[in-house]
Amino acid sequence: MTTARVRLEYSIASVIMSVILSGGFAVYYVTSQNKKWCDTLTILTRVDPRTQIEPTTPSGKQARAQQVETYNALVRLRTGYHCETK
Repeated sequence: MTTARVRLEYSIASVIMSVILSGGFAVYYVTSQNKKWCDTLTILTRVDPRTQIEPTTPSGKQARAQQVETYNALVRLRTGYHCETK
């Protein structure tokens, strides 16, 4: 039969292993999600709107300004996630 001391040791070992495994899973999950966001942001920032042909209509010029603003915000977000630049 097991004594109270052995059961206590098993309980402590079980708690320690549980904390280690939970921490490892959390790190894996967060890293995986960040990779998905990096992939998404890389796709969204693939083409810089400033390198495209200038629009000729007033609505096109307004849309261009919004596209550049959105592009800059996405690039800042990508930098915040420490994504690799390609």
